[in-house]
Amino acid sequence: MSSVIRTQDLCIEYDVSERGLFFTKRHRILRAIVDVSLEFRTDEIVGIVGESGCGKSTLGGSLAGMVPKATGSATLNDREIEEFARNDKVDFSRQVQMIFQHPRGSLNPVLTGRATLFEVLRRLPDVKDHAARVSELCEQVGLSEDLLDRRPAQLSGGQCQRLSIARALAMEPKFLICDESIAALDVSIQAQIINLLSDLSRSLGMGIIFISHDLNAIRHFCDRVVVLYLGRVVELGPTSEVLTDPRHPYTKALGRAIPNIGEFALPDPELTGEIPSPIDRPSGCALAARCPVAEARCRSAVPPHTTEGNRAFACIHT
Repeated sequence: MSSVIRTQDLCIEYDVSERGLFFTKRHRILRAIVDVSLEFRTDEIVGIVGESGCGKSTLGGSLAGMVPKATGSATLNDREIEEFARNDKVDFSRQVQMIFQHPRGSLNPVLTGRATLFEVLRRLPDVKDHAARVSELCEQVGLSEDLLDRRPAQLSGGQCQRLSIARALAMEPKFLICDESIAALDVSIQAQIINLLSDLSRSLGMGIIFISHDLNAIRHFCDRVVVLYLGRVVELGPTSEVLTDPRHPYTKALGRAIPNIGEFALPDPELTGEIPSPIDRPSGCALAARCPVAEARCRSAVPPHTTEGNRAFACIHT
């Protein structure tokens, strides 16, 4: 049966209150994710893209059961993820796994690769032959089993990431959340990891949520793309359509930021100024102060999502 992750009006907040003079406390709340409603299925690869600080990793952490919500809901097959991850850790781990940006830092430095995999497999009572399962995992991720007797510091970045993927696959998850999982790797290794993840998704029927700032990687890897700006979804839809014909000014600006081979200079940016603070959010559309087509009405109300077929975008000008 196909598994589904859903969020409905999901909001995630951080208390960043400060102590002032005479021990007074200035109450401040950072709203990292605001009213996000999305759906992820096991038969697709979905990219989440946006500038640093837009909430990509916070959203991924919430879907992995690591970041608590403030309001709204995040569910896996209609079961609240936060409660699921807290009360039934092993079962939840067999549904959702996460791969992090720095592969070497996410591995225990004192354990060999083999010990790392054995540590996971010992939690699974239905896996009897650990050695055979380790060999199978190595074959799946293209990692030589000879390397498993080394510690992370003795492996390359690409080898560490393959080991991290093998560790995640050991739980046979329905969803794999990749949080900037290729950002710390060389370009040639990035391509290998993307191809590996794509093959694994198709062969295992595993949904992938691919968090990245790299639009080129998103373009070649993902079936759908979600564009976040300051914690809100501003555009989503099939990757080929969204990146070829973006409807939101922010998505257009992200596309223009990618340099093209043969161009001697980057085009003039469409956006000006700095990203507003997620603590002191502006009223209306958060992009209005930077947007070249913004009007007075853009600053008075948050634009609703306009749906066209299987696409949606939050802008009154398109």
